[in-house]
Amino acid sequence: MISIQAALVTILAANAVSGFNLNASPGLFKPTTHRASKLFGIRCEDKYYQLEEMEDKESSTTEIFLKQDRTVIVGQTTGPKFLAASGSWEIAAGTNNFKMTLSKRFGTGQSKNDMGEFNFDVKRTYSGEVKLVGESVGITGEMQAQESSMAFGNEVEVGYFNMIDGTDERANM
Repeated sequence: MISIQAALVTILAANAVSGFNLNASPGLFKPTTHRASKLFGIRCEDKYYQLEEMEDKESSTTEIFLKQDRTVIVGQTTGPKFLAASGSWEIAAGTNNFKMTLSKRFGTGQSKNDMGEFNFDVKRTYSGEVKLVGESVGITGEMQAQESSMAFGNEVEVGYFNMIDGTDERANM
């Protein structure tokens, strides 16, 4: 019995089996041989997403819209308020690998002090994998930053992100 359990665990770990035929010989489970379907054809464009960002001890949620022309519209956020934002996105052909870049411009300072008012830009790259969460599109992965003060201009991991398709929920508002 232990060898059957070990084989079952090995098969499941290899993600080669998605079910078992219980009508096989008595006492034995016969695995079905179909693999999980690929998501390569999943449509991500022209949809609203809730982007949850977790960076350091902070987390925020931002509404974004992935346009068909591979640009991003950035909406309202629970995080720091920005003056302007723009972005682009892509999915590598034949994969579920998602990549998005967002640039946000922030303003700070006061005109009455030595530094005055000034703006600064923050750029983040989001790399992750597209998956189905129920019947919705979900994307999870890590966030990277490229700043001259960090790692000599190389991209470094600064946090994690989740995105869930909120198009249907938004339409019902």
